[in-house]
Parts: sequence; structure tokens; C-alpha cells
Amino acid sequence: KAADRNTAHKYTAISMLGPTPVYAVQNNGSGSRVYTYAGVDWSPGPATGALFDIHVRSSTQGVAVGARGSTWGLGADGKWAAMASRPATGGEDLKAVQMLAPDLIWAGGGRTGLYRFNGSSWVASSVQAGNRGINDLWIAADGSEGWAVGDKGLFLRYR
Repeated sequence: KAADRNTAHKYTAISMLGPTPVYAVQNNGSGSRVYTYAGVDWSPGPATGALFDIHVRSSTQGVAVGARGSTWGLGADGKWAAMASRPATGGEDLKAVQMLAPDLIWAGGGRTGLYRFNGSSWVASSVQAGNRGINDLWIAADGSEGWAVGDKGLFLRYR
């Protein structure tokens, strides 16, 4: 049984592969850490800027997103590092992410920002959402369709 962290920290997202490992984003507003639970205790990852969401596919494939379009990847060494490429969000935050493969990642946030990573760069998707931000998204495992939800009643469907 994992001990309650029982700290003053705010945790904003969690992703798991089963009972272990478990990854949780601790966010104090200006900085974050991704904590990993491997069956005994929680271990902190590197300090990052503010992060809001995380999605992990394996112990060597994962992504976390946050303030001003920041993107962090879980590498083959099992460690978190800033990704070499980040979407051009115009300073808007990314609040949702889903990784289907290392070369197929979707992220959303800001005002109408929906972005797709193709393995080397982020591509902005054209969405008709006015001035409403995306707060969460779901993409089918084969990438053929998806949904995003957000501010002021926003529902977007991707096909």
C-alpha cells in the first residue's frame, strides 16, 4: 500500500501502467515535478516549469505538458527531460495530452489550441472554437477520431 504523500503540494494529474509504475504531477504554480511510484515509495523527478497533465504509455514512453506550451518526455533511460520541440502556443498553457506513440502525441490548451506531434515537430490543428480553451482530450488508440472539451461549453470532435 502506497503511503499518502500528505504534503502541502497540489497534484494535478496521474497516469499509470497498472499497479506500478504510477506517475503523478506535483504542481505548485510556478514549478512542478513528476513523481514516480514503483511499489515502495514516491520518487521525485527533475524540477520543471508548471505542468498540468501527463500520459504514460510505458516506463520509457510518456509526455507531460504545461505552462506556455512546455513539453517534457519520458525517455528510454526512464528519466524525464524537456522535449527538443514544443508547440507554438503564443504563450498559452497546454492543459491536456495523450500519447498514442512516440511520433503521435496530441496536446490541447490555451485558446483553441490543439496540437499534434509527428516525431520531430508540433503541428497546430485548425479548430473552430472561438476564444475557448481546451481542458481535456481523448484520442482513439488508432488516432482515427477523438474529442476535446473545454471552457464555455466547448466540445470538439476530431475525425
